[in-house]
Amino acid sequence: MVRNSVVDSILREFPKPLDIAKMSVYALSILSTGIFLFLPFFNLLHPRTIDGFAA
Repeated sequence: MVRNSVVDSILREFPKPLDIAKMSVYALSILSTGIFLFLPFFNLLHPRTIDGFAA
């Protein structure tokens, strides 16, 4: 009896695969949004000229 309750309490502490998947999706969406919002600033720091296309 005691052993089952210990195992149950340990299993409840671990995150479920669905929770891990949700967190991964949230992290990737936040990362991609951050990169997308940073792109204009990167373009301002490193502007491309027409001469760069001719080379």
